[in-house]
Amino acid sequence: MGYTSSFGSGGLDVYLIKTDPDGNLVWQKTFGGGGLDVGSSVNLTSQGGFIVSGWTRSFTGGFGFTNVYLIGIDVDGNMIWQKVFGRKDFHDFGYSAVQTSDNGYLVVGVTYSWGHGPEDIYLAKLTRYQPSEKVYFPDPNLEAAVREAIGKPDGPIYKEDLVGLTALNAVGRKIVHLEGIEYCTELKKLYLSCNRISDLSPLGSLENLEGLYLDGNEIESIYPLTSLIKIGEGEGEKREGIIVHLGLSDNRISDISPLLDNLGIDNGDGVDLRGNPLNVRAYISHIPALRGRGVNLLWSSTTVFGTVRNGLTGDALPNVTIQVDGVKVTVSDFEGGYSFEVSRGTHIVEAFAENYVHYKGDVAVPRWGSKLQFDILLYLKEDIPKVNDVTSSYFDRTQRAYFLDGIPVDVRFRAAVDWGKFNPGLVRFISPKGTYEVKDTPYECTFNVGTEFGRGGRLKVVTISKEGVKSEPYIANFEVVPIPPGIPRELIKPIPQDNVLKYESSHDFGLTMIEEDVKEGKIPKKIPFFGGKGCEFNVAINVGVEVTSEGEAKAWARK
Repeated sequence: MGYTSSFGSGGLDVYLIKTDPDGNLVWQKTFGGGGLDVGSSVNLTSQGGFIVSGWTRSFTGGFGFTNVYLIGIDVDGNMIWQKVFGRKDFHDFGYSAVQTSDNGYLVVGVTYSWGHGPEDIYLAKLTRYQPSEKVYFPDPNLEAAVREAIGKPDGPIYKEDLVGLTALNAVGRKIVHLEGIEYCTELKKLYLSCNRISDLSPLGSLENLEGLYLDGNEIESIYPLTSLIKIGEGEGEKREGIIVHLGLSDNRISDISPLLDNLGIDNGDGVDLRGNPLNVRAYISHIPALRGRGVNLLWSSTTVFGTVRNGLTGDALPNVTIQVDGVKVTVSDFEGGYSFEVSRGTHIVEAFAENYVHYKGDVAVPRWGSKLQFDILLYLKEDIPKVNDVTSSYFDRTQRAYFLDGIPVDVRFRAAVDWGKFNPGLVRFISPKGTYEVKDTPYECTFNVGTEFGRGGRLKVVTISKEGVKSEPYIANFEVVPIPPGIPRELIKPIPQDNVLKYESSHDFGLTMIEEDVKEGKIPKKIPFFGGKGCEFNVAINVGVEVTSEGEAKAWARK
């Protein structure tokens, strides 16, 4: 019996060795945590196990102070239970422990916590040990982290083993499940960053937590954190100039309303939300509300887009930008034609969905000196519907096609649309000569490209959701190029070949030439004549146009 720094949990650990009558090693065990833990005596128990006494600095809760340390182990050296006695900010030492006739224990040592002087004899009577409930950790990586923290490398883990566990560092342990951690009810600091955790339900009962770090996991819901009202009471980590007590960065969290429901998260507490796909309510309402309570926040900036419509006519206001500042929304046009503010406190919130905020009410327009009814829809850029591709039999987003100006070619275009978090609406196909709207799938439209677009003409495709949210324009991957000089349009015809459009044609010129026609000047003299007699011949001319991959049209002709 003694202590070792050669192996164990760190620092000094209680060291217990059992040998046979010849001194051969049967087993050796270490007990303790990351601090200094020393064994002073060991005695047999009536159950065939052992009672170890000593002192510990690993489980005291006070830096640098020592408490009485008792360990109950079985015949094979496995820990059954451990107990710590003493006051937090004083020194207490255990020197020996024996079992009493009632199967309890009597402990003797020295204390600086109680008594009449700086050092007094310490005597404590313990009741009979009653085996407590076993605690199971289905995730072996979490179990390994807990065993290291409580200094119990093997044997069953009981509820009593977790008493006094106030901090647990399990960063980067590939932990997936947290079941079992709900029994660590005295935890104040919990470090679980860089794991694979998605379900936080077991954390809901850890009401003593003052610091919780869950960065870099797979968390979507933070609802179980609403009951952790002591978050922020202790010291935190310094990040980007603020002290963080709740680390939630780099997860999959969109809804942060549970943070508002946790009334313990307030003035001076720090929360890291960076790297999460927060929904628009977080930016418009929840973040401003938390900041209003004095919470220090870190979050990834984003762009809040907006659509403003006349509430009476439904017409969208042109050239409008929207700036979000807390719960106040400032709307103005680029030329200063109108400017007004919308505040949640004075206007009706008609809809408050996950992906957008809809304000509706009378808005004062100072420039016009009147009030008008407007609908204002606010949403995030990443939630906006988008056109993923526009395809035809000749091109897609990766394969470009070229058409000749003025040569009729009917092309059927199909748009692939992602509506994001909004309801499907309509798709607009916009050519230089008109706009066509399609409301039903498949979103298709046919254009005569050679005649409707003209040289340099492009097709734009835009989606508009049922809520009126418009996508960025998508430019179809084709181009209309001019016909090479000297090639008559009537000789050129498009010929589809293996999903590639080529242009070529052939034309036969039939001529009958006789001597009289030559003499009368009906036949050009440059055409050869054979023996002064009449003759007949045909000339076949093939004309073609090739468009290169760079979009340059080149002509060719041959007999």
